[in-house]
Parts: sequence; C-alpha cells; structure tokens
Amino acid sequence: MAEWIESGRVLHVDDDSAFAALTAEYLERTSDCLVVETATSASEGLDRLDAEAFDCVVSDYQMPGQDGLAFLETVREAHDDLPFILFTGTGSENVASEAIAGGVTDYLQKRAGTEGYELLANRIENAIQQYRATRRAATLDRINRFARDVEQVLVRAERREEIERRVCEIVSDTDPYRFAWIGARGPEGTTVEPRATAGIEEQYLDDVEITIDGSATAQGPTGRAMRTREPAVAETIADDDYDPWRADALERGYRASAAVPLLADDTLYGVLNVYADRAGAFDDRELEVLERLGRDVGHAIARVERLRRQDRYERIVEHLPMGVYRVESDAAGTLVDANAALADIFGADSVDAILDHAASDFYLDADDRATLCRELRAEGVVQDAELRQETLDGDRIWVSVTAIRTETEDGVYFDGVVRDITDRKRRERQRRQFRSAVEHAGHVVLITDADGTISYVNDTFEAVTGYTATEAIGQRPSMLQSGEHDEAFYRDLWSTIGAGEVWEGEVVNERKNGDRYVIDQTIAPITEDGDTVGFVAINRDVTARKERELNLTFLKRAIDQAGIGIGTYGADGYATYVNERLAELVGTDREDLRSRHMATLDTDLDRDRFREYWASFDDGERRIYETHVERVDTGEVVPVEVVTSRVTIDGASYQVNTLRDATARKRRKRNLEQFRSAVEHAGHSVIITDTDGRMEYVNDAFETMSGYSAAEAIGRTPAIVRSGEHDEAFYRDLWETILDGGVWQGEVTNERKDGTRYVVDQTIAPIFDDCGDISGFVAINRDVTALKEYERELEAQNDRLKRYGQTVAHDLRNPLALLDAELKQFQATVDGTDESVDADAVRLLCTDIGATVDRMQTLIDDLLAMAEQGQRVLDSEPTSIEAIATDAWSQIDTASATMSVEDGDVGADPDRLRELLSNLFRNAIEHAGNDVHVTVRPLDFTEGFAVEDDGPGIPADEREDVFERGFTTAEAGTGFGLAIVERIAHAHGWSVSVTEGRAGGARFEFRVDDDVSERQ
Repeated sequence: MAEWIESGRVLHVDDDSAFAALTAEYLERTSDCLVVETATSASEGLDRLDAEAFDCVVSDYQMPGQDGLAFLETVREAHDDLPFILFTGTGSENVASEAIAGGVTDYLQKRAGTEGYELLANRIENAIQQYRATRRAATLDRINRFARDVEQVLVRAERREEIERRVCEIVSDTDPYRFAWIGARGPEGTTVEPRATAGIEEQYLDDVEITIDGSATAQGPTGRAMRTREPAVAETIADDDYDPWRADALERGYRASAAVPLLADDTLYGVLNVYADRAGAFDDRELEVLERLGRDVGHAIARVERLRRQDRYERIVEHLPMGVYRVESDAAGTLVDANAALADIFGADSVDAILDHAASDFYLDADDRATLCRELRAEGVVQDAELRQETLDGDRIWVSVTAIRTETEDGVYFDGVVRDITDRKRRERQRRQFRSAVEHAGHVVLITDADGTISYVNDTFEAVTGYTATEAIGQRPSMLQSGEHDEAFYRDLWSTIGAGEVWEGEVVNERKNGDRYVIDQTIAPITEDGDTVGFVAINRDVTARKERELNLTFLKRAIDQAGIGIGTYGADGYATYVNERLAELVGTDREDLRSRHMATLDTDLDRDRFREYWASFDDGERRIYETHVERVDTGEVVPVEVVTSRVTIDGASYQVNTLRDATARKRRKRNLEQFRSAVEHAGHSVIITDTDGRMEYVNDAFETMSGYSAAEAIGRTPAIVRSGEHDEAFYRDLWETILDGGVWQGEVTNERKDGTRYVVDQTIAPIFDDCGDISGFVAINRDVTALKEYERELEAQNDRLKRYGQTVAHDLRNPLALLDAELKQFQATVDGTDESVDADAVRLLCTDIGATVDRMQTLIDDLLAMAEQGQRVLDSEPTSIEAIATDAWSQIDTASATMSVEDGDVGADPDRLRELLSNLFRNAIEHAGNDVHVTVRPLDFTEGFAVEDDGPGIPADEREDVFERGFTTAEAGTGFGLAIVERIAHAHGWSVSVTEGRAGGARFEFRVDDDVSERQ
C-alpha cells in the first residue's frame, strides 16, 4: 500500500447497506490512510458531497432511482476532477465503455475474498494520490497568480479604499472562493461593519449583524478573528457553529469560510472574510496563504494611512502662520527643511532661498545658538526661547523658538517652530517706559480696565487722595466722588471715553479724610489692535499747573493716546516737540514738522509779524480759538480748535499748542441743525426713543396727531397710543426686527388721547453710535386713517358695481330672448312664401316687440335706481297670481313644458313679480327638463304663494346654497337666477324657502313677512 502523510476521505455509495458497511470496514482495515463513509442511494451521496469534503467516490452500478452512471454524470457536473470509481457486481464492456466516456476514474468489478478489497484500496489510494498531486499543482499555480495580483495592488494602491476593494475582487475571482469582504470595527467598537465587498451575492451582508462580544452573533469566524487576532475557520458551514447566518450562507452556495486579521505592527485594521464553494477548502496550506495575505494587506494599509497622515501633516505645516524648520545638529546648523512662513519671517523670497542658508546666519550672538543647541542635546526640548536675530534684509527682529531634538535613521536633527515677537517686545518696552515715567511722575495717574475698575495707581495718587494702592485697586474712581457733580456730568464723561475720545475737564473730588480738592482731569482710552482695553486718567492740580506742565516726558504716553495734536514751540517759531497726532493732522511726519515754522501751518499767522505775536503773550497766559491749518501733503485747509499756553522753563519761554480736528464736530453740528430743522417742519409724526423705548423727542406733528403734548410723551414709551388692535406677537416681531438692526415697516392702529382710533403707516429704524452700537430708535408715522376709510368705501362700491353688472346681464337675458324670438317670427311673417304680408299680424308682432322693449327699458330704469339707492324701487299693488304667471310663462321658451295656476291675489310690483316667476320657470325647465309640469298656487294657511315642479327636486343638503350667486347644477346655468328670485322676494318683504313638492320636485314657498329686511 502507498505511504500517506494524511488520510483520505472516501464516500462509498451502495444500495446494499450491509455490503457498503462491510466494504468500508475492509478498506479501513486494509489501508490506514482511508476513512470511509457510506450512503445507500445516489441522492444521499449527492447530499453528502454537497455538505462535506471527500477525496474519492466509490459507487455501485445497479441502484434503484439513479444508477451508477447517472450518479457519475451528476457528480461530474459539480466536481469535475473528483476521483470516481465504479465498483459493480455485474459489469459488461458496454457499461465500462459508458463509464469511461462519462469521466470515471476507474472501473472495478466486485470479487469474493479479501483480494478484491485490497485491489479496491490500492486503486483508491492511487486515484487520491493523483487527484491530490493535480490539485496541489493547480493550487500552487493559483496561489502564485493570486499572490502576484495582490502584490501589484498593494504596491500600486495609494488609498486604503482602493486596497480593500481590489483585494476583495481578486480573492472572489479566485477558485474556490465565491465571495470576499473586509470589515472593521464600527463607530461604537462593538460591531464589525463592511468596508469593501466583491463576488457572488454581495447582498448577503445586508441583513447580517456581526458583533465582537460573547453573544451568538460573535461566534462566527469574523467575530473570533477580531477578538483573538488569529485566523478563524468554519470548515463545514452546514455543521459548524454558524448560526444565525447558516441558512443564508448555504442558500448562496457557501460551504466553508475563513477570516484572517489584517495586522501591522500590532495594529488591527480589520478582517478579511473569504467564502468557498466546498467544505474543507481551507487546509493548512490555504490558511497559511490567507494569513500571509492578511499581514501583507495590513502592512499596505498601514503604509497608505501613514502616507495620508504625513500628507495631511505636511499641508498643515505648510499653512501654519508660524515658521517651521529642520536643521542638522552640526556646528553651522544646516537648514534641511522649512515652510513658507519661516521664509517670510527672515525676508527670503521663497523656501528654496532660505534653504541656501544655515541657522547660524540669522543669530546676532553666536552664544545664543550655542546655548540653544546645548540645551537641546541635554534636555531634548527647548520651549519659548526668546532670541534676537537678523533677517536676510539686515532687519533685527525678536523671535520665540520652541525646538526638539529628533533622532532618525539618517541622523540627529533639531526641529523647531519660530514666531516673530518683535511687535510684542516693542509693546513691552513701551509699557516699561510708560510705567517708569508714571512711577516718577508728579501727577496723579490711575489706570482702569475697560469696565472702569482701577488696576493701577501711582504714588502721587496715594499722596493726593489719602487712599493706598491696596485700598484703590479693584474699586472704581467713583470712590473719589464728592457729590459736587450730578449724574448727567458723569454720564457725559463715560459717553465720551466710551466712544474712544478723550475727556477733559475740571473735577471736584474728595480725599479719604473728607477734604475736597480740584483737579484738571484728562481721561484717554488705551487701545490694543484697535480695541479699547482700558483708560488712563491724569489729574493735575489746578494750583500747581505750571509745575505739572514741565513734565512733558511723563505726559508723552497719555498725549499719544489722546488723539489730540500737541506741540511745543520756542521763540524762533520752530517745534521742540510734536506728537504723532499733530503730524498726522497736518499731513506729514514728526521730523518734517519740526523743520517747519509755526506760521507756515496756521493760516491766520503772518511770519513777518511773528515776533509781535510771540510778544503778545504773558507768561502763563492761555488762549482758546478756532483757526485753520493747511495740510502739507494735500494742501487741504482743515478747521481746528487750538488751545495755546505760554510757559517758562529755566528762563526760556515756550508755547504749548494743542490742536483738535474740528471737521467732524462742525459737520455733526451742521447735520444736527439740518436734521432738527427737517424734523421740526416735517408733516409726519416723528418720535426718537432710547434703546429701552422711552421717548426722548417728539415733533409738533406727533402732538397734533396723538393729542399728547411733548411734556406728556417724553419719558414714556409709545405704548401710550396702543389701541389693543394688535396682539403681543405683533409687537414682539417689531422689537426683534429693530433690535437686530433692521428697519420695521407696517400699518399700526393707534389710539389718541381722546380715545379715537387712527391708522399710521409706520417706519422704525435703529440709530447707531460711532462704535456701530444701537443707541436709540427713530419712528416716522404717516397718518393714513382717511386713506384706509377711502379704500374701504371704494372696495364696497366696487363690490356693489360688480353685483349690479351681474344682475343687469342676467335680468336682461329673458326679454332679449323673447325679443329675439319675436323678431324671428316677424321675419318669418315678412318672408312668407305667398309673397303677401298679413298687416294685422305684423302690427301684432310690432306691438309685442314694443312691449318687450318697454319692459327692458323699465327693467334698466329699475336696476339703475337700485344701483343708485342701494335697494329696489317697488310699486306694490294687489296683483292676480294667475295673470302674472300666464304672462311670465308666455315670455320664455317653454318647449313642451306645461303650467297650471290656482288664482289668488298678492300685494306685489307686477313687473318684479313677473321677473321672479320667469326666473323660477326657466330654472324648472333647465333643471327638470323640457317636459316638466309647473304649478303655481296660493299657500293654504298663510298669505303667500308657492311654485313647484314635478322634476327631481333639490337635495336637502343643497337647499341652503341655491340662492347663493353663482351656485348652479346645470351645465349652462349662470347661478344668478335664484339669487335674483331671493332678492326680489326680500324687496317685497317676503321670506322664501325651498322644500320638496307634492310630486317630489322642487317647491319654492313665498310668505308675506313684515320682519324680513330688504337686501340688495
């Protein structure tokens, strides 16, 4: 017998179960390498093959249902290379020939004795060895192609999604796999969610939930591989623990499955799941290939993810607003890499330009770099080191450097981040200089934050006020208030500095001991990047003004912040000091301004007479006046307010000038005067309120319109004129609009002081201050009460005219139809075939036509009277119902319809009653047909009459609607006839109702009712 490394599984199919069992026993006894399973029919054998993996099939020939040859044919359809030995008790050359033609591996007749079983075992072993050798060769070829295709994908792919998709496609296209997918942990980390799928029945995953916990949905290969990070296999889906997916898998032809983790450097990127079309498809060799594939895919995913992160980091670094660099750790510090921000900081045109330099090129002091490198080598990191360096342009700058020491395979580098802090250092230096000046100043200086809380006071503050710095800091300057000034005084002060302007004035304060003292105070905003961050207050004792004015250096910081042009001039007319604001005001720089004579700037000064001007001042004299200065850059003449003082320092006279640009103030004053004039003379009501809606101003038109005087209105809200017409939502919408900075427009019904209502077309707009904040609202109201009343009257008139036109059109139709019929009859009489005309007939027709025209004229006159008076003009008299009904019947086209009348009298206008009956008769014929019978009779127990027909009647649910204009059920009806009937009835004082007639048709009952109001 052959030497086997692994056993072979044999399926013996024979309808004789005892013989099959005996054969299995002998074969296993004869060969240690064979494991034999039995089946007693071809169908059972097919089921076993479908569910399990076998290496050889041995089949009897003569079996009920399906013989051995038919069984062979069926097996070959699904397993074209599986060894199949026909082991038959009775054979023939014909059977052998058919078996060979059908692809049988061997043909053997049953024999008595053990020699037959030994021969069968030998044939089985040989067939299995050959089958396995062939499969191994095919598998090796498949694995090589499979590995080559996957390797190409892993090498070329640039995105994780591409790797996962292409791997699934390659795996699913490789025999014996039918389906492949890659899954990873879901967002919550408890489930496995598909990332890529390929193969047959991709929808298999639609209803599948796989978890990673210990539940039933975590026991399959996927869940086990995710938990253990080891390959997991289901060799036989039909038998293995594969719930709850077994039925769906078997239905799609999946017989075995495997899951291999995608690992790289101990990171799990997911699981590759593979489904085969035969059980036992995942032997050790196959699983080894898949496991190696899982590692390769994991490393490929790790590679592209690393590249993706690197690309993202590179983009971030490239766009950082601070310099980023890498230098070698050599003596010069050769630059290896840098971003555009670093090039910009050091004045390089590009990154390439700065890479031509070493780090040492930018250090002003070589010791600074030596210290930085020493710390990096020792500590590995340096944070926020502030260094003086030099740009490529030669400019000196301050930078903050944070760096780390980085070791790579290529060597040791220093990586760092550089921030330009030159502006910050300059501000710090200026603050130190200012603090030093303040500390040594002889004036009271206090600094507050933006909310007015004191954050600093100098020693002079303590000496003058009696409060220590500890007592003052954290308090507000109101602690010094003496009660001398009212709230309006301080409100003006805060309004001025809150708007970014400088406030100046004399203030009476109170010391800690209760004594009062007077100061000349200047308060200016402190700004950073355009925002107000606090205020500085400088208090000068009025009695010692001369001494305080000597300290110009101390005041420099406050003066520069003040927004006022300040300059000191000597007797020669040239400046000894000017601030930046003064230079800006005259359109030049400070250096140029010092070279210009005072008279060249002030248009009112004559240089030739400057000595006289200078001599006109007394020592300590202060003059305030308005003049103009001519800008150096544009030649523009600018109005200014000037305060000039004469001081003597060390025996020398100086003139201190302060100039404030008066352009904006004058423009505001002019605009305010124009606005006030326009408002005072406006024909509309104008209201101005504060932000809480309290009225601060109303014009004369408001007083006239509302009845409230200005004294009664100011201080109150516009709610005093509310009428109750509008709900809270209306006013809430109004306030939301204007508080958001929008303009509200709409009509409002208000109430005057005397209780009468009026309607205004109102526009409300916010008023903004210089900071862009809302400081109040202005409302302009146009009285449209008369206009609204006119609109209502016009609408009512238009409605009456519309109804009148509809009535005219409808009421003229009947006489027009009659006139048309009479004209046709007249034409027929004239065009008689006997060429003779009956004069009496013509006269009769002319009489009828004339009567019809008279009726139309009467009708038009009545309708016009109705339109003018708003109601019908009636001439009521006792009238025969029979006579009027007969006349009305003769005026319409009755076709084959008939009418009967029971006579009686009723008080009515004959013409209008004829119109009423004509409309009812036409309505009956239109809705009940040409053969309808109409009956007119008096009511039985009350004064009135009824008109009924024998038609289909009017449904009860429509009877309330039949008198509405336009209501009709007839295709050609206009819907006006019954509306006119009701109108005529009401004009007579009759009530009209609809009910069911005696024959089931429509019945209209008219009752004389004195309480019925006439309606038009």
